[in-house]
Amino acid sequence: MKNLAEISAKYVGAQYKKGADSKKNGFDCGTFLYGIAKDLGFELPAEGDPIHMDNYLTLWEQDHELAKELTIRYILQHGEEIPPSRAFVGDILFICEPKSGDTFFGMYSGNATFIAVFARSGVAVAKIGDYEIRRAFRLCQAQKR
Repeated sequence: MKNLAEISAKYVGAQYKKGADSKKNGFDCGTFLYGIAKDLGFELPAEGDPIHMDNYLTLWEQDHELAKELTIRYILQHGEEIPPSRAFVGDILFICEPKSGDTFFGMYSGNATFIAVFARSGVAVAKIGDYEIRRAFRLCQAQKR
């Protein structure tokens, strides 16, 4: 698996924007997760799946809540749930912001940090201790140990 720290560095600073899918235009948590997974060498979901990235943006434009729900459903169905304390680099985390109660997902980046798209600051690396990690999932076979 490629180095997540190196890959994610090119995304840091991109703005948050619903349905956008590039550093230039911004990301939402779904498009960011799709993009970084692809850069790591696996597709989320696999090509041919109804919510593959090729279809995600179209679906997002039509019904962004449904797009988010289908992405979460994919992770729940295809991922191996693991205790958050046993997360490896690249594992998907369901995160809760304690003050606002907002939930989102990001990717574990090692050393008790994760990378995600935040509504206020865009793509950034954050300390796990500042958030509540509700669930963790391993999607990539190469990560399964």
